[in-house]
Amino acid sequence: MLGDSFVVSIRGRAYLGRLSPRAAILALPIVCFVGCSKQVNPPLIQDDAGIDAGIDAGVDAGLDAGPTCVIAGQVYVSRALNPSDQSKCCNPATNSTGWTALFSEGGSFPLGLSASDAVARDLDGDGIVDVAICNNDYNGATPGVRFYQGLPDGSFADAVVSPSTHKCAQMTSGALTADGGIDLILAYNDVSEVGVLFNQGAGSFGGELDFDTNGTVGSVAVGDLNGDGWLDVAFGQFNGGVGVLFNQAAGDGKLGGLLSLSASFSQGLLVRVGDFNGDGLLDVGATGVSSTAGLALFLADGGGTFQAATFSSAIASPYQLASGPLAGGATDDLALSAGDAGVYVIGQNLGGLDTASGYATGIVDGQVLIADVDGDGNLDIVEGAGSSLAILFGKGDDTFWPAVQISPGNTNIQVFELADLNGDGAIDIALIPATGSWTALINGCP
Repeated sequence: MLGDSFVVSIRGRAYLGRLSPRAAILALPIVCFVGCSKQVNPPLIQDDAGIDAGIDAGVDAGLDAGPTCVIAGQVYVSRALNPSDQSKCCNPATNSTGWTALFSEGGSFPLGLSASDAVARDLDGDGIVDVAICNNDYNGATPGVRFYQGLPDGSFADAVVSPSTHKCAQMTSGALTADGGIDLILAYNDVSEVGVLFNQGAGSFGGELDFDTNGTVGSVAVGDLNGDGWLDVAFGQFNGGVGVLFNQAAGDGKLGGLLSLSASFSQGLLVRVGDFNGDGLLDVGATGVSSTAGLALFLADGGGTFQAATFSSAIASPYQLASGPLAGGATDDLALSAGDAGVYVIGQNLGGLDTASGYATGIVDGQVLIADVDGDGNLDIVEGAGSSLAILFGKGDDTFWPAVQISPGNTNIQVFELADLNGDGAIDIALIPATGSWTALINGCP
């Protein structure tokens, strides 16, 4: 990454960090973005004395009393704003120009294929985020991955195509070999295999190796699942099965030792890895179609073994799944989308696996990702599908402010990715439709 952002790897997973985190606040109907601190004195304030009291309350809470703005009777303190130009930080969520000023299109880039999934990270080792997009052979497109190299000016070079032998349903990335290059791991839905395209440098991926999964695969995730220091691959099958392929630790990225885990799903949807019980071991979580419970966790015992599935009945029909430490600390929580136009959070602070807090987003069965979008040190949840995007800004304790809608412009979202696309230290959004051109949606708040 460029600027004040950096990537660290913890237990085989990459995390985006900032050397100097910039605090932020969101409280509907007010939006305060990168560069702002916590809201102070939320009750209605109508006179100067109340404003002064609100600022004092923020100072007492350990906040810097910077420039202020008052909207709808509520006081906000900004640490980083020019006092004469507060328009980019504080905007009513209902103001159509407010969010346009915060997120704007940073360019569109031809797909040349029918996109099915994407990865956004530094893939060529130059410190700049790149974008790789795989396709599912729809409309006669040749299966493969298109690599868009990130350029220093925040734009992207023309795509470099790396063919694959099968149709890609979903894709992830990680360093499987001893050379440390970021490889691409593809879930194939036309054969019972997971494929790996190895990083060959300069944006080229090849040397494809395919590994048997005993069933067609719809989802893949990576993590060190047996504690040997090498990334392994967890996968979810369309027939409802869940499995793990272990890195053979020879440095060449070969996978083997297939382990099948029983999830009792009639149809599999998504698999993710995370430390869901705080014991320092990476577990496997999966969603699927079931008459009783659509979320299963396989808790690790160490050494590549797992307990029988623990099921959650907190959500009747979960769809997409994301994991991350939503309350900080070492334990990963879960965010799930569902068919009732909402996102559900399952966390250690909320009562465990059978308790979920729901937030309306207006999006049905959307993709869910987790990142610190507003730079306040708390992880946020982004859901997107079709013509809709919504952000749930985190409070750092497994709870969230009400969803804020963001327009994706003319993009009909097939998939999206969160990353610092232009090197300014803020999280941007890569919006990828099924066909046409993908768009870089840039977080424009200073």
